[in-house]
Amino acid sequence: MYLLIFLRRWLRDPMFSAGLVTRTEALVDSLRDPDTLMWKVVWELDMLPCWMLPEGLDLAKNRNVSEHSLSNPDNGASIVGYSATGDVARGGRKSVFAMDELAAFKPGDDYAALDSTQHVTNCRFLVSTFLGDAGAYYESATQDNNAVKVVMDWKDNPTQNSKLYRLLGTSIFEANPEQGRLGVSEMKIIKEQHKKLRRRGFKTENKLRNIWYNAQCLRPGATPRGIAQELDRDPKGSVAKVFDTETINEAKVKFAEMPLLRGNLVYDPETARVRAPYVTDSDAGDLKLWIHPGLDGEMPPGLYVVGADVSAGTGGDFSSNSVACVIDKMSGEQVAEWASNCTPPIKFAYLLAALGRWFHEAELIVEANFAGAAMKILVEEIVYQNLYYREVEIEGDHTKTAKAGYWLAKDEAKLRLFETMQEAIAEEAFTPRSQAMLEECPEYEYRGGKIVHVGSTRTDDEGSKGKAHGDRVIAACLAWHLCEDGPLIDDEEAPVHAPPGSMAARLQEYDEKNRQDGDPWEITAIDVFDGPLVGAGDPWY
Repeated sequence: MYLLIFLRRWLRDPMFSAGLVTRTEALVDSLRDPDTLMWKVVWELDMLPCWMLPEGLDLAKNRNVSEHSLSNPDNGASIVGYSATGDVARGGRKSVFAMDELAAFKPGDDYAALDSTQHVTNCRFLVSTFLGDAGAYYESATQDNNAVKVVMDWKDNPTQNSKLYRLLGTSIFEANPEQGRLGVSEMKIIKEQHKKLRRRGFKTENKLRNIWYNAQCLRPGATPRGIAQELDRDPKGSVAKVFDTETINEAKVKFAEMPLLRGNLVYDPETARVRAPYVTDSDAGDLKLWIHPGLDGEMPPGLYVVGADVSAGTGGDFSSNSVACVIDKMSGEQVAEWASNCTPPIKFAYLLAALGRWFHEAELIVEANFAGAAMKILVEEIVYQNLYYREVEIEGDHTKTAKAGYWLAKDEAKLRLFETMQEAIAEEAFTPRSQAMLEECPEYEYRGGKIVHVGSTRTDDEGSKGKAHGDRVIAACLAWHLCEDGPLIDDEEAPVHAPPGSMAARLQEYDEKNRQDGDPWEITAIDVFDGPLVGAGDPWY
């Protein structure tokens, strides 16, 4: 839209001069890429009738792709593109500047671009969606200044805003009933959408939504942070916690428990095998168990997985924990956690092997980024058999080789782990027992487009204050990565059908007749959201 404004003045006003600033030079101009700004301007020129074009216009001469410029041979007007640097058009003069997606400029480049253009022009368009609650665009859009703020919201778009509603408690309130009422088939769609939205960590209550908006939230790869950033215009939401606060708080209430046994694991430091007395009781022990060993010290039979994150183990303030998390793959329940910030990687490798063997040769998955010494011990000295290996493509060849450990080289890989575990918690497929692990989840935030671990400074656990990579959340996510298909046993009991005519059958029949379902979607009419909320006397209730 602003390009069309600039083009109109370029055609009409002598010596008009516009500047276009993008975050990279590749986005300024291209002969083939329609996503570049100057390509759009030239495309529009091609669409105009010949009588509207400047006399003598020859794009082969008047468009310079390497210099990102377009000149009007008839009146001397120009449009020039720039990449975001600290010297954008410094010393020049422009009628107007446009900063495209200013929030996405590199930190520092955004302020530098505004600073260098302030005295070059009296008019600047700052166009963007939010990307966090900091930076030049955030401050320009939210702080008091003399900018004219134009909000373009999806709810104002007639192709997207039909049949808006709000869920409050057990009732649906329509925002614009005059645009059409929600039908039975649409209610069924919304019901299914809300089930999936809650599982993926989206807030469904007291928020203006419609079927189109729900569908955007449910697209592959969509996250609460991304929707807050691109659709909700919510700067706080776009730096939202990686883990949904509501989901984690519910998990604390439902699942977190005090360990049945806490102490220190007893194992042979040479053979890496647990031995009697197996665990020495201690309120400050590194090992927490939510499962009881048998009288012989053996763990109950099961299919277990162990996720591990390795730290330097130097001890002291702000040295992060090395952590192991054990999950029963049969039930999806966390059964053990071990954490210490003063165990060197080599010693931790022996402990992992002992823990894995204790849990019936559990499959062991270790974050490999900083685990070189521990991984070498596990593979070469201990030769732990049930170790997770990833496939790595050999540079210059299409073949792949197996490397021990899970590699978290990019934020995308870490985000996939986090979101997979969060969805499992929301669906109650994964039962996390560790209060400390759940309390560490909110410490992960999006800042500057990256996932950042903000170490807690209020915890009593010195290892949890560490800002390094090792922590309980990574260990739990890795363990759940090996359980992604969900528990192998469904905890929900199958319905019991009592013999016809028996007391149990009559009680079941009585319960079914008198049961109050409480399903908020099983309603026969829809409330109207139009001004103050109304009660049972409303004709739509």
